[in-house]
Amino acid sequence: MGCWFIVACLFYGFSFGWSKISTDLYGSYLFAALGKVIAFTILIPICSWLGRKKTMMFFLVCGILSNFLAMPDVQLSENWTLEHVSCLLGSIAITAVFGQLYLFTSEIAPTSHRGMVMSLRYVGFGFIMNTTKQIKII
Repeated sequence: MGCWFIVACLFYGFSFGWSKISTDLYGSYLFAALGKVIAFTILIPICSWLGRKKTMMFFLVCGILSNFLAMPDVQLSENWTLEHVSCLLGSIAITAVFGQLYLFTSEIAPTSHRGMVMSLRYVGFGFIMNTTKQIKII
């Protein structure tokens, strides 16, 4: 469960920061969408080459390293900075981990509990937040 939290934080951190990274908002989101297509395209061949656990660790390390690489303020060209490039690479890596984690989680759970585990992954957090919000209001 801890891996889901890390991946979710990195995924939404990379996905929602595009408006602050570049001056061209639409171009930034276009590159982010292309990065997601690239991530899902390279996931299956790398997964069959390295295996599921090594693929997940490879993409997690790439995503975290690109997060650290985004910190220095280095101008690569007039429109591109090191932050923009490393966030694009991090978005590709974390999107691949997100897809891989979905496949890996369904294999960990036994067959009799697989539907419950996968549904809790999707609705569990939202249900808990909704319940606590309603309790605070009452």
